[in-house]
This record gives sequence, structure tokens and C-alpha cells, in this order.
Amino acid sequence: MELDAIWQTFAETGDPVCYMLYKAAQRGRTEKETDPGEEPRVTD
Repeated sequence: MELDAIWQTFAETGDPVCYMLYKAAQRGRTEKETDPGEEPRVTD
């Protein structure tokens, strides 16, 4: 899923569903990057 496209749609329309979809996709991407037994990585 392309997060930039979702954010752009939200910016253009102001539709709160787009914002919620963006945040859910962002969380899903973050959770996928870390293993359950692994410490989360610190990013700059």
C-alpha cells in the first residue's frame, strides 16, 4: 500500500477515513518490521 498516495488523498479531500487508513497502514508497516521477541529499532 502506498502511504504517500493515501496521505495526498487526505490532504486534498480532508476525509477522516483517509487519515485513519493512513495511520492504520503506518502502524501495520511498523509492526511488520519488528519481531515479537526483538527490541524495536530506534530511527532518526
